[in-house]
Amino acid sequence: QINLDGLGTVGNVQDSPQLRAARWISTLDRRTLPIPKPKNESNSGLFDGTNPNSTPQYDKHEYPFLQRYALATLYFSTGGGDDQWIFTTGFLSSWHECVWFDIFDIEGMASDPNTRFVFGVVCDGGPNLSDGEEEEDLVGGKQWVVTHVSLPPLNNMVGTLCPELKVLRYLKELHVQLNMDVTGTIPSEYGSLINLNTLVLAYNALTGEIPKEISNMKNLEVLQLEQNVLSGDINFAMTMSKLKELSVEYNPNITGTIPESILALQNLSILSLSNTDMYGTLPSGMSQLENLELLLLDDSNFSGSVEVLQNLTNLRYLYLEDNRFNDTIDDNFLKELDQLVHLDISANDFRGSSIPAHFFSFPDLKVLDMSSNHRMQGSLPAEAIANAKGSKLEHLSLHSMNITGQIPLGISALKNLTHLDLSLNRLYGDIPPELAELTKLQYLFLGRNNFSAGAVPEWLRNLTKLTELSLKASSLTGIIPDWIGTDLSKLKFLDFGENSLEGPLPES
Repeated sequence: QINLDGLGTVGNVQDSPQLRAARWISTLDRRTLPIPKPKNESNSGLFDGTNPNSTPQYDKHEYPFLQRYALATLYFSTGGGDDQWIFTTGFLSSWHECVWFDIFDIEGMASDPNTRFVFGVVCDGGPNLSDGEEEEDLVGGKQWVVTHVSLPPLNNMVGTLCPELKVLRYLKELHVQLNMDVTGTIPSEYGSLINLNTLVLAYNALTGEIPKEISNMKNLEVLQLEQNVLSGDINFAMTMSKLKELSVEYNPNITGTIPESILALQNLSILSLSNTDMYGTLPSGMSQLENLELLLLDDSNFSGSVEVLQNLTNLRYLYLEDNRFNDTIDDNFLKELDQLVHLDISANDFRGSSIPAHFFSFPDLKVLDMSSNHRMQGSLPAEAIANAKGSKLEHLSLHSMNITGQIPLGISALKNLTHLDLSLNRLYGDIPPELAELTKLQYLFLGRNNFSAGAVPEWLRNLTKLTELSLKASSLTGIIPDWIGTDLSKLKFLDFGENSLEGPLPES
């Protein structure tokens, strides 16, 4: 049995990760570090682990043992000792734990193909030693102390996060992500990692409430907990004034409202609360988050007005879809947010009598989705669309909005469109041949409108990049043309249903 003050008594649970780490470091580890002797001894020098806030004091010469033991425990607690890890990154080798890392080339993870990723353990020099002793752990008079732990994603890790990492008091970054068999709770002991600036525990299967002790991490700038099964609310984060990124999306049991005190998070640039059970109206304090660039509130239960977002002029990505927001959309709606790249306000309860013309003048806008706001009406802003030459718009979805009038001829100005959906409206007249100029289109849905009767438009054959085409219930007559199967050879989805067409579907 090994007694480690502040880490609990190792050996109580048969074959626990703690016991396995203790066995390894005391009998198999070739470095043979001396077992530390606690300085704040009480209760016969034993610590029972019942007080997670205790901070044992160790001599700086004894810290190397503690950090090596903590990392070994992490290895065993996540399946490394059972040959689960695909990449061991040097864990439990005889080398110093500060070289327990590998360098990876991962295709698609970075815009620069020459970017390489370090996974494992990264260290830095620690406090100076006053006695000047030379030891294996010293580099330039300083100890090597662990500052970054980043475990490889998709590494087949199985198990739980161990509380022993709390002894890594110099830790700045902790990354355990994309290992879907990492379960259990986030240890509350991690709240003692007061030097941490980045905590990434995303895309695992963590459960339980987000521990309130995380609020002790006053230096934290990045907190990514998305895609788990965590519960609780986000109130714990409201005193973490250095936060730049807060992401709890895809945790369906996260609930509560956005607190008014969120105004204290002035440094936030990313706030992601989508796909949660959060609800209520947006607090006025959000209007002061002027550094926000990405705001994801979609697929939750928010309601009321989005007026508080009008002044967030640095927003680049705004996702509000699938909520119950109910503003009246007019000529001033989100008009000041002209830096937007993506705007999705679909499937809400917005109302209004026109599609805002100013959206088509936003210089960087690539995605505009207003679809399934059934209380909208009005026509497409023909002049604004015709004047949108040079527009970067790639995705325009306005289906199910009761839009009337004709498709404007000037729609040909939107040369970068790859996705156009105007289906399920009340558009009438001819389908304009000017659409043939949108040669980048891959997705074209115009079905269920009130177009004039006529044959399948000949100009469609120019849209050779189409993969999905729907002209369902579009008053089409005549024979299905053969060129559908030859000129539109990339089609994977074709819907000509509820028309008056004749003949077989052509072979592709």
